[in-house]
Amino acid sequence: MNDQIEMNVITLDNQEDYLVLDKIKNQNDVFVYLASKDEPVNILVRKRKIIDDEIILEELDNLDEIKHCFSLFFQKHPELLNESL
Repeated sequence: MNDQIEMNVITLDNQEDYLVLDKIKNQNDVFVYLASKDEPVNILVRKRKIIDDEIILEELDNLDEIKHCFSLFFQKHPELLNESL
């Protein structure tokens, strides 16, 4: 039995590598959920933007939007909410 999972790794502007945990589309936005490759408990959420044919992962600076992103994540993955309690 093989328990390995392949994950995409991206490098952000801070030169740190992050694993792409999930992408969730909501209306016209796509939110990207990332975990630090070196410290997996370090979770980030970014909003995907396309500017001049380049994909940009924009930081969220609005607490309500951050809460909304995590609400979307736990709606999609309710089993993880139970594990985190």
